[in-house]
Amino acid sequence: MRVNLELGRLMLYKIGWMKNQGKNVLLETAIAKLFVSESLTKSTLEAVQIHGAYGYLSELGIEKDLRDAVASNIYSGTSEIQRHIIARCLGL
Repeated sequence: MRVNLELGRLMLYKIGWMKNQGKNVLLETAIAKLFVSESLTKSTLEAVQIHGAYGYLSELGIEKDLRDAVASNIYSGTSEIQRHIIARCLGL
């Protein structure tokens, strides 16, 4: 979970730096959006597994985080749309 958090953070910083340089960041933004949203879903699923049946209890909030994580693959463009953007930027 920590590895994905750090990689997502580094991608975000790279995009910010590139944007400040006046560069086009469409490809990098699509890659970051795809990576972060899918990493969030994976991490919250792992959190539910770590906590076992307690992970489903609303008192811990993990089940809400999981619902929000799954929705993050839909907000601001689905993961599939991000893949299409990446492919188009790569000329595929």
